[in-house]
Amino acid sequence: MQVFALLVAASDVSPWARAAEPTSNLALPIILIAQLVFASLLAPLLFTSWLGSVSTIAVAIPFACLAGLLSAASATQVMRGEAFASAWMITIAGWSVSAKSPACRAVFSSIATALTLGLAVLAYVSIEFRGSSLVADGWSSRAWFFILIALGSSVGWRFARRLRKRVNLSTAATNNCG
Repeated sequence: MQVFALLVAASDVSPWARAAEPTSNLALPIILIAQLVFASLLAPLLFTSWLGSVSTIAVAIPFACLAGLLSAASATQVMRGEAFASAWMITIAGWSVSAKSPACRAVFSSIATALTLGLAVLAYVSIEFRGSSLVADGWSSRAWFFILIALGSSVGWRFARRLRKRVNLSTAATNNCG
């Protein structure tokens, strides 16, 4: 998927009419969006164990660097973008690895996908109808705050699961996703 995203960016085929800049300049945002969306959609397959999760994140980093070279982005922009994508993938990995059943992994994947696409739609609507930029509206700090909350919930889920094992507080509802 990442190779396809890089090919789209490198092809210089405009994704919309009257594009202000060549598509190759948008390579970094395109690859980061692809990483976020496909990590959420494919979470039950990509994040089944911690080793698989680490390898998935490690594979994503060189693609962001290639996209940064293609779009002539600064190293700081590439590092910030990939740090955000990696933090989101770590959060999804925490949710997926802590889930017992494939059904629960699918639920977590659905939640992650809804959050990923929902925030993107909100950002788009904010730009389109208010005429402001994401940077001016403080979307970057809000997005990081969202990642910290999601990561905290992932850590809390794992802590509750371990505590439940120690205390033997299991019910039918918690056995399905715990």
